[in-house]
Amino acid sequence: MAGEYSRELSVKVRAGQRRLAELGYKLGGSAPYGLSRMLLDSSGRPKQILVFGERKSLVTERVVLVPGVPHEVAVVQRIFREFTDEHRSLRGIARRLNSDGVPYLSGAKWKATTVTRVLRHAAYMGTQIWGRTSTILSKPRIQIPPHQWTICHSAFEPIISKAVFERAQLVFDSFPHNLTNEQLLDRFTTVLRERGELSGKIIKESSLCPRLGTIRRRFGGLNNVYVRLGLPTRHAVSSLCRRRWQALRGDFIKDILETFPDQLEIFRRGARFRALLKFRKTGLLVSVLLAPCYPTKGGRLRWLVHPPRYERRRLTLIAFLNDGNTLIERSSVFRNLPFRKTKVLEDCEWLRSGISLNQTCDLLRVINEIRDNEDKLGT
Repeated sequence: MAGEYSRELSVKVRAGQRRLAELGYKLGGSAPYGLSRMLLDSSGRPKQILVFGERKSLVTERVVLVPGVPHEVAVVQRIFREFTDEHRSLRGIARRLNSDGVPYLSGAKWKATTVTRVLRHAAYMGTQIWGRTSTILSKPRIQIPPHQWTICHSAFEPIISKAVFERAQLVFDSFPHNLTNEQLLDRFTTVLRERGELSGKIIKESSLCPRLGTIRRRFGGLNNVYVRLGLPTRHAVSSLCRRRWQALRGDFIKDILETFPDQLEIFRRGARFRALLKFRKTGLLVSVLLAPCYPTKGGRLRWLVHPPRYERRRLTLIAFLNDGNTLIERSSVFRNLPFRKTKVLEDCEWLRSGISLNQTCDLLRVINEIRDNEDKLGT
């Protein structure tokens, strides 16, 4: 009996709440950022603004939402403008608000989640939505389907137009996590058609493509995306480049050994280490490094210098490839490489510190010149 009575009472209470929600009254809870709760008397006349923690005292009183303090209203309008018109990210909007010293509720910092909460709240366009969830008789909270929600349009004075709010929702709907795998692949295809190629850098820069974390969760990695699009995988492309560059380095070392058969030989510390040049007489080891070319968008030549950790402080012979990375364009000898990995421009000061080789037979002369200079500096 008691259980049945409780269920019937719960249904009646919920029906009463639904009728109040249909009339546009707010049923409990605090006001969203930028809005305030207005207390109405039994006749529907405004009585006072309720601050945080205050509640109505009479059963016949009602509460509605009204625009809050002007500076908070301006912040809400700014968030919608930056998101819909300026196409800023959620994190970017939060970062700008925090840097401008704009506090969130209770002085908290803005986050992507709080910005999302603002952009998703229908009350800013004056719409009351009630009944999204339900917890009947202390049972676990359940999500109610949207077609069963109680919605009252024009319940409050809006601070954002309906058109602006709907534009923001369209942006959310276009987010990668709201798209199917096929729709995401269509976006990759669009970028591929526009750019002529697809790479991790292009995907990262494109506003159409999802983040690499989303790609890993959806497809298992970027290589699987390439396979779905019928493109060669990154590993296949990089492996082909590595094999081609290893062949160029091998031919370069072979040419040096043939030029100095009595003075130089190959030295290898172990299977895990690359081959170095070794002077037979003194035992001096010389690193041989290939620098592939990555021209800038402006057409300036730029080379990637990436020495292995155990070769950075050695005398190094660097072979710089042409802009197609098919041939050795020039080579220079450097005393050491004081960095791990970097891209150097053709007019870089460090690049000019090396001694260029006009031809392979100049190698011994250049190395002896560098060592003589070191001896002079040492004395």
